[in-house]
Amino acid sequence: MGKIGWNGHLQAVIVPTMVTAFGVFLMRQFISEAVPDELLDAGRVDGCHTFQLYWHVVLPAIRPAAAVLGMLTFMQAWNDFFWPFVVLGPDNPTVQVAIATLQGGYYQDYTLVLAGTALGTLPILVGRAPPTAGRSTRAACWTCWCGCTARTRRSRWR
Repeated sequence: MGKIGWNGHLQAVIVPTMVTAFGVFLMRQFISEAVPDELLDAGRVDGCHTFQLYWHVVLPAIRPAAAVLGMLTFMQAWNDFFWPFVVLGPDNPTVQVAIATLQGGYYQDYTLVLAGTALGTLPILVGRAPPTAGRSTRAACWTCWCGCTARTRRSRWR
């Protein structure tokens, strides 16, 4: 980060967490099951080019999984402590680093630490709300977390 001049800037924390191996694996698994080859062939027969095929066929099909991946990536980046502690300075801490600095060496004000922790968990509680999400996002949560779709759930219980 020092070579590109990002020490002490928030993009040094945001950019490395945008693409992870877990995200590539999750989206690859979801796309392979949610977008069959017949759907892509039908789009080609209708005259879609590659970008149009992606924009009009693939992207609407993977939107729920992308929402789940965004939620999980946000939670991972929000709860990270060590990387922001190393990259950012004391002038620009993240919430987790600021909560760690609230603890004193000999005396700890537990009310201050617990109030900071409660405020630090609010974005996670607000951003992670699958019961209030749409039906397709809830289905994507079920697919991503359990590894099965509605079709395989029905066949398992019969």
